[in-house]
Amino acid sequence: MSKVLFRRAFKDRRRSFAWWALGLALLGGMYTALFPSLGDLLSQLDEYPEEILKAFGLEGVAQLGTPEGYLQLELFSIMAPISVIVFATVLGVGAIAGAERSGEMELLMANPISRTTVFVQRFAAMLIATVGTGVVFWIVTSIGIPVGVWPDLDNWKLTQALISLVLLGWAFGSLGLGLSGATGNSGLSYSIVGATALGTFVLNSFSKTIDGLDPAKWASPFHYYLGSSPLTDGINWWHTLVPLAITAVAFVVGLYMFNRRDLKQPGG
Repeated sequence: MSKVLFRRAFKDRRRSFAWWALGLALLGGMYTALFPSLGDLLSQLDEYPEEILKAFGLEGVAQLGTPEGYLQLELFSIMAPISVIVFATVLGVGAIAGAERSGEMELLMANPISRTTVFVQRFAAMLIATVGTGVVFWIVTSIGIPVGVWPDLDNWKLTQALISLVLLGWAFGSLGLGLSGATGNSGLSYSIVGATALGTFVLNSFSKTIDGLDPAKWASPFHYYLGSSPLTDGINWWHTLVPLAITAVAFVVGLYMFNRRDLKQPGG
């Protein structure tokens, strides 16, 4: 397998990667810097109705005024997963359908390179780039431990929470790349991924507040993301199998369809 395509996938998008990395660093840094001033305020919110806390995945989590409760409420429950899912999806859909629309794929396939090689290389690039987002979050957030923002936070459990975040990004990024490989339609791929992400997030939230919907949580990737409260209890390693399975299925189906359909014309 040629490594040229793999390097090219990063080189062509290095400016986008840099801006995303900067944005993620600023996001993580902002929430880290705000904790000293918001910690006492959040500790007063522990009397919030239990249903509301459950909706944000805070059931069984330490008090909101602690680093674990604060990070899960302010960063890991919404902002971090949105950022990583959007990043991975944009990269995944753009890798195939976006390249077809721009004409890049047509030029690429004019060379003696198999479709399988193209798909695998771009899939790998998406996975590694998503890991990069997790590393950025980890670096910025963990800086708060030695400087005393949250000296009692367990860095290994923070790492496990970020592993769970990366796996969530892999699942949706792979879905986007698989759909773009299968259809060549970026608009359709974005729509399906967006609807799936929103629908499963709402489903997971409702399953925590409506007793009759409790079994539905198993159908949501978000349950496997923070369902075991990795910031306080550590990651449930069995939960990692679901996003990995989604990633694998999206890869296999996307590759199969990509190898068997006609490429779309530029601008199509």
